[in-house]
Amino acid sequence: MKKSLLIVLISLFLVLIAACGSNAPMSKSGSNYSDVSKGYAQDAPAENVADNSPLTNVAAFQRKIVKNGTLNLESENVDQSYANILAFAKENGGYEFNNQKSNNNSYTTISAQIKISPEGLDLLMNYAGTAAQVINSKIISDDIKSSYYDTQIRLDVQEKSLTQYYKFLDQAKTIDETLRIQSEINKLTTDIEALKGKIKLWDALISESTLDITINQKNDPLKPQKDINWNAITFSDMGSLIKNGFISVVNVLVSILQWIAILIISSSPLLVILGIIGWLVLRRKKLNRLKALKQKYESITPKNQ
Repeated sequence: MKKSLLIVLISLFLVLIAACGSNAPMSKSGSNYSDVSKGYAQDAPAENVADNSPLTNVAAFQRKIVKNGTLNLESENVDQSYANILAFAKENGGYEFNNQKSNNNSYTTISAQIKISPEGLDLLMNYAGTAAQVINSKIISDDIKSSYYDTQIRLDVQEKSLTQYYKFLDQAKTIDETLRIQSEINKLTTDIEALKGKIKLWDALISESTLDITINQKNDPLKPQKDINWNAITFSDMGSLIKNGFISVVNVLVSILQWIAILIISSSPLLVILGIIGWLVLRRKKLNRLKALKQKYESITPKNQ
């Protein structure tokens, strides 16, 4: 068993060396990277793939451009302008991906995404400029060539390693060897599926552009204003407002004083009665205090005096 395990480990080491050496130049009689992707052999001449390492010759490969655009438009008739733009997109192989429309006080806004080929994106944006007034226009392009081909190379290496591991699996003689090799197969399979998914996503992004388009109705009060008019009041109006404000405050104060006077006069009989009662109470307290002082004085004064 130890001898078999040693053979398997040595074989794995040789596979790793073979995988690392797969990036080395390949002879014309050997396989090329066209097996990995249908378009790979078309992206680079056969002699370049055979004579140079793919990682060091990425510049010779076809560019992989992800191209998208944004448009902000204005129109007197938003619905009609968008219908014309969408019809033009469909005539050139495009389609509507999503659409959102809002109405606010009779002002219409449409925000949408249109999918179209990269070649048709420029045509669509140019046509949109004739269907409505262009406020902002932008095209964003990203060349993912290096990442794309590097991922293809990694996929090729992983698939070759997976093939070799299946051969090892057929040669396994113990359960332990089988489990070890199967674990590596599972890991390689997961990595391969992830790489294929990434390439598939990139292919979709490369083959299809997205145009984010927004059309606002002209004279929409909610849209940002480039020019702001001076709406401050004049100094004459300011003086009038200060005068009117001062008079209003004085009127309020006078009204408060008048109501206080009315309240006092209206309640004067009650106030007189309360005043008399209060005076009697205070006078009685004063008399009691004088009486108490007199008694105290008499108590401390000798009788023979």
